[in-house]
Amino acid sequence: MLPPLFGAPWEKEPPPHGVVTHTLAESERPRVVYEYEVRGDKTFPLGLLHRDRAWFADPEGAQNILAYQRRHEISYTVRLHSLRRPSLDLWESYGWTILD
Repeated sequence: MLPPLFGAPWEKEPPPHGVVTHTLAESERPRVVYEYEVRGDKTFPLGLLHRDRAWFADPEGAQNILAYQRRHEISYTVRLHSLRRPSLDLWESYGWTILD
């Protein structure tokens, strides 16, 4: 079976640049998991994890936000997985960029 053209079959447009979709087997749930990296130098928007149904792809991501939370002048990258397609505009409104 070929993967859907734009990640999830219900999506009408491709995901933002830098976002990779993984189509899982029929027996697996959820069927699509998004993988992407975000970079920013502001406080990490934890609320977006809930909104995107996202989690850190590795333990270093969680450690990074704890280590850099008070040091706004340092830009850092966090790798995430999510069940929803991330909103490029929403991440940017918090001062974070989805990387290519």
